[in-house]
Amino acid sequence: MGKRRVAVVGGGISGTVCASELTKHDFDVVVFESGNGLGGRMSTRRYDREDGTQVTFDHGAQFFSVSDPRFDSLVQEWERAGVVGRWEGRFGSIPNDDNTRGHLQPEDTLRTAVTLDSEHDSRYVGMPGMNSVCKHLQSMQGFEVRKRTKVTGFTNPSADADGKWSLAVKPSKDPGADPVMVSGFDAVVVTDLSVAQVVYGEPAPLESAGVDGLLKRMQSAAPREARFALMVAFEGPVPIEFDALQIHNHPVLEKASRNSSKPMRSKGADQWVLLSTQDYAMNRIRGRLSRPGTTVHSDLLDRVVEGMYEAFESLVEEDLGAHPLPPTVLKVAHRWGGAFPAEPLGDGAEEFLVDGSSTFYACGDFVKPPVNGVQGFVEGAALSGLAAAQRILQVTQQAPAL
Repeated sequence: MGKRRVAVVGGGISGTVCASELTKHDFDVVVFESGNGLGGRMSTRRYDREDGTQVTFDHGAQFFSVSDPRFDSLVQEWERAGVVGRWEGRFGSIPNDDNTRGHLQPEDTLRTAVTLDSEHDSRYVGMPGMNSVCKHLQSMQGFEVRKRTKVTGFTNPSADADGKWSLAVKPSKDPGADPVMVSGFDAVVVTDLSVAQVVYGEPAPLESAGVDGLLKRMQSAAPREARFALMVAFEGPVPIEFDALQIHNHPVLEKASRNSSKPMRSKGADQWVLLSTQDYAMNRIRGRLSRPGTTVHSDLLDRVVEGMYEAFESLVEEDLGAHPLPPTVLKVAHRWGGAFPAEPLGDGAEEFLVDGSSTFYACGDFVKPPVNGVQGFVEGAALSGLAAAQRILQVTQQAPAL
């Protein structure tokens, strides 16, 4: 009796948690990831310096928190494996309005009421990078990962002689390439809303799957929010006492994080990630995503580097009255075209979506809403992937593999 085979589209935390759970139970899982590696919004960038040192940036999610016992169990397992730890940085917020502009307000209100060890007060990070969790799941369970692979379509089992799902795939860095078919899947799990959307003028891959009800649900979700992330390495420490800032009512910046203050990060430079506001991103994208690798896209990122750095410089030196910023050794921008969830589809009770045949699933932070504010989206995504995997296990217990 052969193993059941499952295709997982997307190698972020939702996809890798789902793949890990299925592989534990002897499923043959293949993860299709369009990027260069696992992580999704929990990705980490690394750059080598001329002096041989390396700088690293978590250019998406900066940390996550725990509120659900199921997620707590996963996090404790990751802590024991040494791929997760607590970020004991100093967090602050900048109201940035006429009355309080320029005065930092430490986020110590929770800490005065709840001890540092309480689950709501702990901020967890991957070690040595946020993507370490996804890489650990793959390493431990050994499921197959096909990187730099874009899924462009699906063939429903009703149109297949063997009654299996097939996926059309092509290299994500070669948009002109002809798709090839990968067949033989008993179930498919998609973890990204983009499969239900038209991107770069190409049809939504999910339109070919014959799962119209699920497609409509995914298309009814609020549009994902775009952001820019600016990664900056300074020769010396940025002269403010905080390691992470929530910036309110600012035209350009929403968050700033000192990545070098996280555990197991390189200390050769002071490494910061600046996250833009949605309005700033949309005003530069102007309703049309430029394709990475093109001159138009490179020019856009160059302008973003300049604009976001100047905004941070002004914030530190003028609004906060700190000393001038030290010289930089690296400045790189990244565009998140739609990775940040606006409003999840579910109300908490529904943790994943499934079609009528119970062979096609959708999971991720667009389904499972966060329990503990924006920092709960990682938890929501992980729990959504776990719940989808457990449903697949329940279904297949009643239908033995061929």
